[in-house]
Amino acid sequence: MINTIPLAEFPQGHLLTDFITKEKITLSDHLWIAGGFVRKCLFGEQRWCDVDIFGPRFSTLRSLLSNQGYALEYKKYNVTYTKGNDVIQGINLYYPTIQACLESFDFTICQFGFDGTNIYTGPTTIRDYADRLLVINKITKPLSTLRRLKKYRQQGFQMDLRSILKINKSVMSMHSNEVIADYMSGGTSFSYF
Repeated sequence: MINTIPLAEFPQGHLLTDFITKEKITLSDHLWIAGGFVRKCLFGEQRWCDVDIFGPRFSTLRSLLSNQGYALEYKKYNVTYTKGNDVIQGINLYYPTIQACLESFDFTICQFGFDGTNIYTGPTTIRDYADRLLVINKITKPLSTLRRLKKYRQQGFQMDLRSILKINKSVMSMHSNEVIADYMSGGTSFSYF
């Protein structure tokens, strides 16, 4: 179950509205921001990181950012827009709703979304963030989750035993061709802990 919280309940919430106003991005039930950028804005952490924008329709976003001087780079799962140090990623995975998007995220601390009006979180997202605890929500790409685990551990997050066991089970159940393909694409160095 995904929680809906009015933006006004977060004192730093203005950082999100400042960003979408500056970039002239109109969010809706068809286009939303999710992940680390939302979390960092809400809790006043380092202001800038890449911005992940999700939604079933990207043509409006593409034309808007192109007209503002962003360079476009098409990748397998996203379109990356860059201008100086600013990076906005349009994620090319189809999620019909912000709730479905957040339910697909691997760690609960990533389950932050913003649709221009409300904040959406997983049931334990805010508590897990406050406790600096990495808890698995869903694993779809085990090696990607391992890479992200390393990144979050460097940011001071710790993982609970149940989540460690889930990752271990997921990686151990992978076929060798999946591991080799990931390694050959530059995906992993096998040094996570």
